[in-house]
Amino acid sequence: MKTIKKKVFLLGLLLIALSVHSQDENSEMVSITSLERLIRLDLGTGGLGLSCELPLAEKLTLESGLGFGPGFQLDSEHFRFKPNFDDPSLYMTLHCKYYWDREKRYKKGKTLANNTGSFFGAQVRYNSSNFFSDLDGDPVNNIIFTNVHAGCQHLLSDKFVCTVYLGIGGAYEPYWSEFRVYPAIDVKFSYLF
Repeated sequence: MKTIKKKVFLLGLLLIALSVHSQDENSEMVSITSLERLIRLDLGTGGLGLSCELPLAEKLTLESGLGFGPGFQLDSEHFRFKPNFDDPSLYMTLHCKYYWDREKRYKKGKTLANNTGSFFGAQVRYNSSNFFSDLDGDPVNNIIFTNVHAGCQHLLSDKFVCTVYLGIGGAYEPYWSEFRVYPAIDVKFSYLF
């Protein structure tokens, strides 16, 4: 009877030791694959601005941004992209990203620096009318964009990343109550502070 208790006790100690060891490896994996806080200067299809990406959870970040970029015209007849470098539109964004492949990247020996990896995302963007005035007589609208997408963020160097995504979205113009579905495409190059 004592030998059975001793064997069960030793087996229990072995299981606890294995459990603690696996938890240590798992916590090491979490710390290695943890997301970072990034503050950056962005230039891309959406314009020129500043953004901050903050980790919310192990695989989730929230990026907020503010800057100047192209305007958009949305009415019953048109939905157009209107770049105007003399009189840009103000934009504000909130972008939630779920990074799904960071453990796999780590196991393959790929870099995880500066939140490199693939993600699923959802974004809300407010785009103002022209910031200073309407120079060409063809107004751009205040528009609220929402989209869902899949994308990736890749490290170009220690201080530069490239973010690309593709998805589907909706554009809403509140004054005329116009709505359009659009392909959500973005390419952005960022300098990290």
